[in-house]
Order: sequence, then structure tokens, then C-alpha cells
Amino acid sequence: MNERRMVQGVLVGDRRAQDAFFRAYRDRLYRTTVHFLGLEDSEAEDIVQETFLIAHQKLARFDFRHKLSTWLIQITINLCYERIRQRRPERDGPAGEPAAPGGRAAGPRRA
Repeated sequence: MNERRMVQGVLVGDRRAQDAFFRAYRDRLYRTTVHFLGLEDSEAEDIVQETFLIAHQKLARFDFRHKLSTWLIQITINLCYERIRQRRPERDGPAGEPAAPGGRAAGPRRA
């Protein structure tokens, strides 16, 4: 099934097209997620599911001048970066100082 026909099927609720869409891209999106988050990351499947949810919401506006796989992978990468940012401790200290516990800049030590 070509991409355009598959997308049209997904948009009208064709179960076979939806299954084909999921099967065609699931493994590639999972590998992309694992590349960014790590093999042991329990959120990898969640990212893949989120990618499909976002794609389904925006699929009607997809521009067929581009590859569907590239678009889906970019959604996945954006979600991975978002997850990584959420995990990072705040680094708001002056001049690149790491943040102290509680998110405040450590600042100079006083005697």
C-alpha cells in the first residue's frame, strides 16, 4: 500500500490502513527512540505511542512532497528531546555554575 493511499485510509478510519500504518513505522520509530533515550528506557514505547497519536491528529495536513517516515521520525525526535529536557536538572546558575539542590545557583562559598 503506498503512503498516500495508506494515509487516506487512516483518515477515513479504515482498520487495515491503520494497522498497515502502525506496522510500517513502529519498529523504526522505536529504534529512533532507543537511540536517543537508551535501550533500557521504559518510556520508549510511550514515545512511539505518542508519535502515532500526534501523527493521527495532524495527518490530514501532511505534505506529500516529503516522506512520511521522515515526518514521523522528526515527531519522535522532538518527543525524545522533550523527555530529555524534563529529566535534566535545572542549570540556572550564573556563568554556567551548576544549580544547587532545590534549583538555585550554588554561588560562591562563604567562610
